[in-house]
Amino acid sequence: ILSYLALKGRCRKCGVRISPIYPFVEAASAAMFVSLYFLHGLSVYFISDVFFGCILLTMSVIDIRYMIIPDRLTIPGGVLGLIMALVFGIQGIVRAVGGALIGVFLLLIMALAGRLLFKRESMGLGDFKLVIVTGFFLGPIENLLALMFAVFIGGIWGFIRLSTGKTEPGDEIPFGPFIAAGCFIVMFFKREVMLLVTTYLSFF
Repeated sequence: ILSYLALKGRCRKCGVRISPIYPFVEAASAAMFVSLYFLHGLSVYFISDVFFGCILLTMSVIDIRYMIIPDRLTIPGGVLGLIMALVFGIQGIVRAVGGALIGVFLLLIMALAGRLLFKRESMGLGDFKLVIVTGFFLGPIENLLALMFAVFIGGIWGFIRLSTGKTEPGDEIPFGPFIAAGCFIVMFFKREVMLLVTTYLSFF
């Protein structure tokens, strides 16, 4: 980051401009590592969330730039998620599988609704693979909440883009970064989110 600033965003040898995405990812990764350490300390939860956060951050950048969520990211991510679930024994595996099933089920409903509304596919296969990974790491309740946040944030972003004329109806918008945003909210504010949900449900 310091070298990027010192070189004013250009290569030292050829002078070609360096994309600001690189220092952004480095700064975001450092902030995530420090925040997770203060949240969990040096523990299994810290290691799990670091792996998960790196997957989410990398996926978001790729999906924004290339509109794809590659298998070379989701497959190792799924394996890591299952390995971390194994640390907690049978209960961890059940929680991971339940999270994946909830994610796929919710995304399937969204895909069917999108097909009815827009008369075309609204979710890519990469999105389904991603919610399996998020389910492995988060479990059923947290994955459900993360996807609800993703839909809410994505809806607001889409409305802003449409209202400002930067997006036309029918244009494709990558959903992966919104899934990542929802997961980060649940990761960092799990206690507050669960308290909010519990308070809301108490009214019924």
